[in-house]
Amino acid sequence: YPGYIDVDGATLAFSMYEQVTKLDVDYIFGMCTKITKKDNFELIINEEKYISKNVIIATGARNNKLKVPGEEALIGRGISFCAICDAHFYKGKEVAVIGGGNSSLEEAIFLSTVASKVYLIHRRNEFRAEEKLVQRIKEIGNIHLILNTNVVRFNGQNKLESIDLKNNDTQNITTLTVDGCFEFVGMIPSSELLKEFNCINENGYVVVDENFQTTTKGLYACGDVINKKIRQIVTAVNDGAIASMHITKELK
Repeated sequence: YPGYIDVDGATLAFSMYEQVTKLDVDYIFGMCTKITKKDNFELIINEEKYISKNVIIATGARNNKLKVPGEEALIGRGISFCAICDAHFYKGKEVAVIGGGNSSLEEAIFLSTVASKVYLIHRRNEFRAEEKLVQRIKEIGNIHLILNTNVVRFNGQNKLESIDLKNNDTQNITTLTVDGCFEFVGMIPSSELLKEFNCINENGYVVVDENFQTTTKGLYACGDVINKKIRQIVTAVNDGAIASMHITKELK
């Protein structure tokens, strides 16, 4: 993120929160459970009703998980969902990447420049990713493919130590020793609030225009919840800046 040599997500987020509160913006801590629109938008938050001319949805997306034993306890202790964020922890070490789409292959290629060895694990024999990425993967010497294989368990006490793998043909279970693991088995956009507004695509992401407005006037969406190619903090901030400036112009 611009202006920082090194900063963790929590620190950056709290800095943003402090900046907003110093601008005397009202902050309501709670859960929004429903959004409807008549003349204006009506939002139900903590069972109270709030009225607004405009709404920006920035609910993000959550990582899909494998839901196997040991996973929850080791998230953040060897299991990660972002290679760009955490690759530096594994310089010269051995890591695994799980998935078969573009994201998993792109992250495996990136990790191969940092880690000593990258195991790319996929449940099928063929990847869903673009062919050019598949060919690139096969050309990189320190990326090792483990195909037609499912992860059945993550092992470790205070940190990830190994992964139990089950071959789909033989049903044999083997144990792979690694220092870290990166999961890329899909994202789940948190777009449930907008289902009644007919602005969600087949993958659950919110569709917006160049001003980040949905097909409903006054309803905007930004960040990881929208249909976009790059989901990073820096692009989310861009989305919010454009949406808020457009709202200001419309209100004036």
